[in-house]
Amino acid sequence: MGGEDRVQRFFAYASKDEGVKAKERHTKILKSRGKLESTNPNDVWEHNYQRNMTKLAVFVLLYVFSTYDNEISDKELSRIKRFYKKEKKVLTKEDQKDIYQYAIKKVSFEKLSSYMIENELQEKILNEAIQLVKKLIHKETKYLSILSDLLEKYRAV
Repeated sequence: MGGEDRVQRFFAYASKDEGVKAKERHTKILKSRGKLESTNPNDVWEHNYQRNMTKLAVFVLLYVFSTYDNEISDKELSRIKRFYKKEKKVLTKEDQKDIYQYAIKKVSFEKLSSYMIENELQEKILNEAIQLVKKLIHKETKYLSILSDLLEKYRAV
C-alpha cells in the first residue's frame, strides 16, 4: 500500500514542469512572509478580516490593561508583546503605525468605539477579538469583567 503512494507522489512531482515548481516556491516564500496576494476574493477578504481582528485585539488588550489600573505593568506589556510578535505577520506597516498611535496614549472606550465606526467594523469582529483576548488572559479573572463591560458598552452605543 505504501509503495503505490510513493509512486503516485513521484509521478505527480516529476510531471510538474520547472515553471510550476518555481511558482510554488515563490508562493511558499510569500506565504511564509505573510505577503501572499491572491486573486481569489475570498482569500483577500479572509486576510483583511484577520488583519482587522488582530489589530482590534491589540487595541482591546491595550484598553483592558490600561483600564484596570490606569497603567500597563511589565507583565502586561510582555503579554502584549508576545501576542503582537506572534500576529505581526498579518499586519501592514500602516496598521503598525496605527497601533503605535493608539499605544502612545491611553486607549479609552471612546477611542475604541470611534475606531470601529471609522473602519466600519461590526460587533461580530469585536466579539472575536474579545474571545481571542480572553484566551490570552483566561487565568486573570480581574480583566474578564472589563471585557464584559466593554461588550455591554459597545452594544449600548
